[in-house]
Amino acid sequence: MPVFENARFITCEAEGEVFFKMAAGADGRILWLGDDLPAEYASMPRIDLGGAVAVPAFGDTHMHFESFSTFENTFNISDAHSFDEAAAIVRTYAEAHPKEKLLIGFGACGHLVREGRLALRRRPDTGLLAGLWEFPNVEGALDETAAGAAVEAMGLSVIDWQSRLTAKHIFTHVEWRMTGYALTVRGDGPAELEWVDAAGLAARSVPSAFARYYEEAKRELEMK
Repeated sequence: MPVFENARFITCEAEGEVFFKMAAGADGRILWLGDDLPAEYASMPRIDLGGAVAVPAFGDTHMHFESFSTFENTFNISDAHSFDEAAAIVRTYAEAHPKEKLLIGFGACGHLVREGRLALRRRPDTGLLAGLWEFPNVEGALDETAAGAAVEAMGLSVIDWQSRLTAKHIFTHVEWRMTGYALTVRGDGPAELEWVDAAGLAARSVPSAFARYYEEAKRELEMK
């Protein structure tokens, strides 16, 4: 746990305070900033920074005045997840500002548009339900936290959670108890995942063991 000294530590706080010494913990967290080192840190090793200037990481203290004025006086479609939702935001703004001949907005991003597809993967060619299609899954009873971690492990980012469904299926020799989550994600995931629309889902053989999830998936896709 060192004390860094002989530097200017700029805090970027409203008061614009600048200090000349800093004590840091073993985990890298700042324990103290100031000029007169407290006795409790006096025995810590010292590191001379040679008159350097230290500022908070990723500090970006500038402003684009043109962009700022635009953002404050127009519409934002960053919350739209479809073209229909974006059009509704534009329409609402246009109706509230009938004298504006040119409408300028911001927030458009292709990554925010829900594509209306879901992920399937093909089961192995041998074993139970060989060669059929299933929804991505892992073994075990997962709560939302564990399920979110499993999704991220597939290289996907969760945007929002929609519903939680439980189901049970009894084979002749084994019983499956399942908990499924419907959620919106960003990314493509591993190569084994195939993203399909309503027609693609209907064209693939999904075992009746997943009937409840199949019907929910079908309903969601038909609503897109």
